[in-house]
Amino acid sequence: MRAIFLAVVAIGLGLVYLKGGNRVDEDDVRGLVARSQQGFVARDADALCGLMHEDYEQTVQSSDGQSMRRKTSDRDETCDLIRQTLERLYEVEHAAGRPLARQDQVIEGIVLAPDRSHAVARIRTTLHLPGARMVSSERITVERRRWRTWMMANESRSAAMPSR
Repeated sequence: MRAIFLAVVAIGLGLVYLKGGNRVDEDDVRGLVARSQQGFVARDADALCGLMHEDYEQTVQSSDGQSMRRKTSDRDETCDLIRQTLERLYEVEHAAGRPLARQDQVIEGIVLAPDRSHAVARIRTTLHLPGARMVSSERITVERRRWRTWMMANESRSAAMPSR
């Protein structure tokens, strides 16, 4: 009898682990966005890349007011770009002796899949730089796998413009 009870408990725990650890909710998404913001403030490329699943894909459609371009990149390419950008930003800020870039993020909406296997968050991001700003509208796909929340994809539209 004791063996049957232990087997039932083990099966129950296994199901909770497998199912519960793969279900995403709004708090998971908000936490991921907050960690992303913290990584940017700290200028920590490793923290930002650590949020992306190995299958991550990013598509950016950007405009400078005169032309439009579209680029798709995988996790490694995205992380390389993040590292280069944050290194340059650090150098410029270090030379200036103060932070020059500020990023504001607003979650405009979160849609959970009916089975909660993933969520899509709509985020508006504004990157403020001296004399310029970049406004992005993003759709980030978030999944939870084995109790870990991951960014799986990011589709964004960005426009650079003079600061106000």
